[in-house]
Formats: sequence, C-alpha cells, structure tokens
Amino acid sequence: MTLPIRFLLAQILYIRNKEFRPYMAQAGLSSGYPKILDYLSFCEGSTQKELAVGCGVEPATMSVLLDNLEKEGYIEKRITKENRRAFQIFFTEKGRDKHDEIRQKIDSLEEQAFKGFTQEEQELFQSYLERYYRNWCDESN
Repeated sequence: MTLPIRFLLAQILYIRNKEFRPYMAQAGLSSGYPKILDYLSFCEGSTQKELAVGCGVEPATMSVLLDNLEKEGYIEKRITKENRRAFQIFFTEKGRDKHDEIRQKIDSLEEQAFKGFTQEEQELFQSYLERYYRNWCDESN
C-alpha cells in the first residue's frame, strides 16, 4: 500500500519535531528561532518584513521573535540607509555560533533520515521537494 504524500509529509514533520524538541528545550530555544536563524544564514541583512515573508510568519509574531532574539544576543538590528524606519537583521557572533550548533543537530537528524540513500537519490529528493514547494508558493501567490 502506498501512503498519500499528505500523510507522509505530516508524519515526517511530526517525527522530526519529536526528535528535535528535547534539543530545543535543553538549548533554551523558542520553537520559532531555528527557522529565523536558518533563513538569516542565507539571507543575512534581510528586513523584518522579508524575514516574515520568507519564514511564513505574521509580521507581529516576527517582531516579537526578533525582539527576543535581540535580547538574548543572537541578532542585531541595523537601520537601513534607504528607510530609517526599517531594520536589517544580522547575526551576532553568539547567534552565528547558535545557528551552527542547530545546523549540526539538524544535519545529524537528516543523516539518519537519509540512511540507505545514495548521493544521487538525495539530490533527486531535494530537487523534487524544491519543485513541490515552489508549486505551492506559486499557487498561494
């Protein structure tokens, strides 16, 4: 019997979160932090609005999360030259270190999940997921 994709995706997220939650608690991290820090790792200097869109979070929620990340010393906000009311978000050294730590944990979980996959199969899987994701993004816009 082939399981529906919707079921598989839901179960994968459930299992991943179940495995990741104890680490988050031990590290003292809020559930929204990893996604933001990960997004910043490839889009550092994004504005709050760009982060909210990129992470799929409401702007008000993003504002609270960023305030908390700043208070905890993981990020810093810098006023943009173009718009004095907008901030660009950057890692602090502590934030970059925390992102690297989170990334290592996620990499170990992904390594476990890809056990038995060839490199080519992993790359194909990634490309299929990216297309699937882009289709959803295109449809919702």
